Amino acid sequence: MLSYKEKYLNALVKEIKFHYKNEKIKTLYIGGGTPSLLESVEIEKILNCFNYDLNSEITIEANPNSITLEKIKNYKNIGINRISVGIQSFDNNILQSIGRLHTKKDIYNVIDWLNKVNFENFNIDLMYGLPNQNIKIWQETINEAIKLNPTHISSYGLKIEKGTYFEKYTPKNLPDDSMQAEMYLILTEKLNNFIHYEFSNFAKTKKYLSKHNLAYWTRKNYYGFGLSASGFIKNKRYTNSFNMK
Repeated sequence: MLSYKEKYLNALVKEIKFHYKNEKIKTLYIGGGTPSLLESVEIEKILNCFNYDLNSEITIEANPNSITLEKIKNYKNIGINRISVGIQSFDNNILQSIGRLHTKKDIYNVIDWLNKVNFENFNIDLMYGLPNQNIKIWQETINEAIKLNPTHISSYGLKIEKGTYFEKYTPKNLPDDSMQAEMYLILTEKLNNFIHYEFSNFAKTKKYLSKHNLAYWTRKNYYGFGLSASGFIKNKRYTNSFNMK
């Protein structure tokens, strides 16, 4: 009997083959939830559905607690050439308060592994406006991020959406809008050696501009496959079902 995960992957591949017309793609982004929970052979099953351009950018999102040295090696072997690591914060108390399952130690393990296998192109995600996060902590967060020497940094302010856990149980000690604005300005000042090419994204050089991010911002066509994925084809945006069944 097929596992729940196998059923989902089979449905995903079926969906891709139904809609995708075998045109060469310039970017592929395997995004969240947490795709790094899948085994590399399962990721490869998805990769094999597509026809790639010579210089395609192939990104996978990974949380520090769900990735290993072996997985990073395998990612490189199957053609993934960019990893986006969901760090968010280096403060263990803040990480716990937002429900993240990794620690600061996990973050440094992942960066060590990326360097070990010469995985050159990696992004780190940071968040500001988090519970108990003040200006000093935020400045230290950015400084630590820079020391990791990523090729790309993305940073997003906390936004509490309707129907989420945080809407029902709003954390105390959240930075107000004014402090969030100050945090954003500090971010842009500290990353002044990066190319600030989009509101939330910073690249070390032109070589590391995210092709995928740029596709969104320049209104290029893109498919969205899988649960709750969104796509944009011929000036029409669509969103898949959120219902797993």
